[in-house]
Amino acid sequence: MHHRTLPSLALLLSSGFCFAAPPVVPGLHGKHPLDEAQSGRLLIGELRCAACHEGMDGSNMKEAPDLSNAGLRLTRDFMEKFIADPAAVHHGTTMPNVLASETPEKRVAIAGDIAAYLSSLKNGPVPVLPEGEIDPYDGKELFHSAGCVACHSPRDEAYREVLKEGVVSLNHLPGKHLPAALGEFLHTPLEIRPSGRMPDMKLTKMEAHSLAAFLEGVNNTKPAPPAEPSRIDAGRKAFEENNCTACHQPEKDTNTPRRSPRNRYPHST
Repeated sequence: MHHRTLPSLALLLSSGFCFAAPPVVPGLHGKHPLDEAQSGRLLIGELRCAACHEGMDGSNMKEAPDLSNAGLRLTRDFMEKFIADPAAVHHGTTMPNVLASETPEKRVAIAGDIAAYLSSLKNGPVPVLPEGEIDPYDGKELFHSAGCVACHSPRDEAYREVLKEGVVSLNHLPGKHLPAALGEFLHTPLEIRPSGRMPDMKLTKMEAHSLAAFLEGVNNTKPAPPAEPSRIDAGRKAFEENNCTACHQPEKDTNTPRRSPRNRYPHST
């Protein structure tokens, strides 16, 4: 079993968007009906290549996650680590390492600034737990019966992922979300990931939060203290300078322009 290395992915790597591990796109692992060119076109859309590289058809690109309320959903500690080295934190992620060319020290500093900025974005309701008893054992049953294992690895009796390749790993979930946030995402995933690669499984709120309890365990995370305004400003600037706005527009009411692809990462060999 292996991942096919396709020209579109090779272009990304040669242009500075580096992945420590191959991105995982469910369905492209092992046997499938697509030829290499069709697989390449699919990857261009799934990895949002045309957002930064000119000369590609970006009409079928999936939308990036909504970060407008990241400060209500995600822990700052997770965001710092993920931005600094996405594939090391979430194996198989389709998020490129935009800071790969920086020194380790600078990468950590920039990621910290961007995380401070994103943590300040709280445009939405605070996630809350539903009334009643949340049962992770019910979540375990749902995980293995509701269709989750079509894209994610089944778990053994010790809750460890059984499959290592061709699936979207969820080992990064503990410590990622603030309390109740993962359950709210599982209840209405298309609000945060509008392209729908994570489908709406039509779970009740209790089912969604029970599933979250199974996946992340006991969640005792707390919001980080508010960052200094100067650091938030530095993070906003770094977010724009590193072309994060090519995929994300977290401040929807602003007129922050998306940078033209030709300004960074030109399509060349």
